[in-house]
Amino acid sequence: MKPPPRAKLPPPTGDEDYAALRGSIREKGQQLPIILFEDQILDGRHRQKVCDELAIQPKYELYEGDDPAGYVISLNLERRHLTTGQRAAAALALLDYERDRAKERQGRRSDLDEPSDQVTGKLSESRHDHEATAIAGEKFGVSGSSVKRAQRIAQDRPDLHEEVKAGKITVSRAYEETTGRSTKTGRPLDADAPVDFEIHSERHRQIAEKNKLRMEKAVGTAAGITSGFPYLKVAEATALATDEEIRGWIGVFDEATRSIRQLKRQLEDIR
Repeated sequence: MKPPPRAKLPPPTGDEDYAALRGSIREKGQQLPIILFEDQILDGRHRQKVCDELAIQPKYELYEGDDPAGYVISLNLERRHLTTGQRAAAALALLDYERDRAKERQGRRSDLDEPSDQVTGKLSESRHDHEATAIAGEKFGVSGSSVKRAQRIAQDRPDLHEEVKAGKITVSRAYEETTGRSTKTGRPLDADAPVDFEIHSERHRQIAEKNKLRMEKAVGTAAGITSGFPYLKVAEATALATDEEIRGWIGVFDEATRSIRQLKRQLEDIR
């Protein structure tokens, strides 16, 4: 399999940021190593450039994990403030890579990569595409549906794709302009189609109000709980805990994280 592609994220380092990095390395030395994978720089291109300019011997480390693409993406996303559309558009660079990884995983599980008939082959490819889209979206913190929309936009409307990448238009709006259909209902934009939930009566208003209050309570509770997390002394809290208790806590946090991410993506898709 080919080395992972470098995601085409908007460049975060302008002249001022680069000058600050250069000044820091000149005064304090290189604080973070440059990460290498198969003779490629996964992280630290600007650090490499500064070291070359200052004639400093760079510090390197080899990446030893099994997901170099996910590694470099997670690092770079922490340094950027990207819209949902920008993340979805950037995720397209990973689709072929993740599709190959999906085929490898399936090959290890069974012999379905060598289908006995054409129908099985098409189903297998469909599974690979779905899995690749979902994983690429997960790595960029967006839903698989957002990645699929970005893919359709890139194929049919390259001009809108560029606007999505620049953060000038949302992926949902660009998709609607591309297809002429609502992202909420799937019906033509010019049709008299109802939205997923529309207030037609006082009863509908009451239902909407109750759900709005639930949303506000959920957001408030999440904000209140997570605000205290940085102050938890994990080492002391787990000193008397059993392995089973710790595994249980990890499971609770995993489930909470998935739920929060799902809700966040639903809100971003509506926005």
